[in-house]
Amino acid sequence: VFTAVVDYLLTRDDIDPERIGLIGGSMAGYYAPRAVAFEHRIKACVVWGALYDVLRDLYDPYPPLHGQLQWIGGCASDEEAREKFAKFTLKGVLANIRCPTLVTHGARDHMVPAESAVQLYKEIGAREKELKLYDDETGGSGHCSVDNWTQVVAYQIDWFLDRLG
Repeated sequence: VFTAVVDYLLTRDDIDPERIGLIGGSMAGYYAPRAVAFEHRIKACVVWGALYDVLRDLYDPYPPLHGQLQWIGGCASDEEAREKFAKFTLKGVLANIRCPTLVTHGARDHMVPAESAVQLYKEIGAREKELKLYDDETGGSGHCSVDNWTQVVAYQIDWFLDRLG
């Protein structure tokens, strides 16, 4: 999907191919790093609420989402969802990331443990990478930092501007 999006963007005369960035929040905290691991025309990536392993880091620790994730996955049962989402892992993929990557995550995220963000960050292959965990002192410690978006979004945008101009 991301390759098709970049292909389309490159047909436009108002797009600078050296300034294409991607931000992925929540469930897209899985999809965005996966995308930039394979689509190298994306020049910078922000992972906002990292998700290394959908089954281990979201489905299992947060049962209130089971029904929604089963629906999203087109699964008729918990067993079917577990089988499907077991394949949704970034293991062995992140070393392929080349673009600068910022990972932001709440230290007390109630849906996805901060350890998921740490593991994702450690495996990123890009020379330039940054992990920013928000805690209760800084604010932004919840899922996708919903308790302090103003601070987190401002940091993400400044980070993008420093890399993409």
